Amino acid sequence: MMIEVLGRLRKRLKRYISISGADEIIRRYAVINSFDGLIAAFGIVNGLSLSGNLRSELAVISCMSSGISMALSGFLGVYMSEKAEREADIKELERHLVSSLRGTEIDRAMRVSVLLAALIDSLSPLLSAFTVTIPFILSMYGVLTVEQAYYGFMVSSVALLASLGYAMGRRSGRGLRYSALMVLIGIIVAVLKIFVG
Repeated sequence: MMIEVLGRLRKRLKRYISISGADEIIRRYAVINSFDGLIAAFGIVNGLSLSGNLRSELAVISCMSSGISMALSGFLGVYMSEKAEREADIKELERHLVSSLRGTEIDRAMRVSVLLAALIDSLSPLLSAFTVTIPFILSMYGVLTVEQAYYGFMVSSVALLASLGYAMGRRSGRGLRYSALMVLIGIIVAVLKIFVG
């Protein structure tokens, strides 16, 4: 029963995304903001390491605080800007159709796509920050030492950067090139973040 409900919800969401044309925007938000969350965490952890203050609790709290603030800021910013864009699209469509679209499937699709874009934008940096701090969470419970957690963090950060790059480049058939480029850009940005502040 629950699986059927989820299946219907998934189909409806896909239809709404298709109607609103938001799939490309949502995909971009997911990749760009995952990158932002990851780079922020990368800079925080490496900054703590260079200053000699790397402790698991501090790394987790700092990275998750950064992820939460990005999530809140991202949700509000994207919701407001996408809502304005979609409302303008609806008005333009209504002008051409000489008819109100309020309450129609097009109207619902636009509303759902705005909410979905805002949710994806806000959850992406939070999830990427959480993902790479898992080694430090394990360290807090004595599963790993802080040093092992740091190396685990570095490996998972590079792997996530490569995955994000691959996801970006896959549509153009240049997944591996984008993957390598994303890792390089991420490392350069993180190094700059460490030294600039």
